[in-house]
Amino acid sequence: MSKYHHWLYNLSGKKILVPLYHCVAEVNPPHIRNLYKIRSLKQFELEIDKILQLYEPVTVGLLRETLFQNREKPIVHFTFDDGFRACYDIIMPILLRKGIPATFFINSATIGNHELMFRCKASLLCETVELQKKVFNINYKNRAALDDWAEEANVFFDDYLKKEQPYLNEDQLRSLVKHGFSLGSHSIDHPYYHEISLEEQIRQTVESQYFVQKFYQKERLFAFPFTDYKVERAFFEAVIPTYIDMSFGTAGFKDDTIAQNIQRMPMEKYPPITNQSDFLTFEQIKYMLKRIIGKNRIYR
Repeated sequence: MSKYHHWLYNLSGKKILVPLYHCVAEVNPPHIRNLYKIRSLKQFELEIDKILQLYEPVTVGLLRETLFQNREKPIVHFTFDDGFRACYDIIMPILLRKGIPATFFINSATIGNHELMFRCKASLLCETVELQKKVFNINYKNRAALDDWAEEANVFFDDYLKKEQPYLNEDQLRSLVKHGFSLGSHSIDHPYYHEISLEEQIRQTVESQYFVQKFYQKERLFAFPFTDYKVERAFFEAVIPTYIDMSFGTAGFKDDTIAQNIQRMPMEKYPPITNQSDFLTFEQIKYMLKRIIGKNRIYR
């Protein structure tokens, strides 16, 4: 990246980037491909190489230490949500080869392939039946309808889990930790937090955090499933610092009135970064414009 990029990033003052990915693969698997596009291996490697031209990769511990410090050089910490097996088979080898720290956020209910997240069920149903509109109107509270439709359509989620093993297991999690990566909780079974009660928000967070701590994590980390939109201050006051040290949203380049809640950049929302395109520059400019009109901060 050019000197222009350095000037722009210094001008904006936004020197922390936390990218969010879910999966990397040559072929988008059925349980994901009707939800969002993912990076191919080539796209992923080119993208992270471009990011590393500007940002210094840091561990999540160093990210936490520098939240309240002014840094000369921008820093980046890579994150991956939902605990898909590709994190171990594909992503971990790439990160190790390049010496890049990262955090993997997992849903405790899906680890070991005991359960398929409800949106992944919807994606699978779209492969076999003409229910796209109905399927994607199903929310977390009505998710049992997906099992009913699957039975009618002879779609067997348990068979898919057994055959494809889409999620990480506990041995793979231990291996990730052994290789220096961090783990964080991502709720029990991936609800929309603004659709559930405060009590259930806390339960989902605390119980999934207890699961992650079995793997001896130094930092207690939590990433909101889907989004932290409309999550109120009462939630943060209940869990920070009693149960978690840092949490992560998905609003991109935005600040938060909860200092320990870091907004991440949902990379799969945008086209891959190449030699010709760089959506991060556009997002930096948008952040500065929003700062002028007071729209760059999330208030709780």
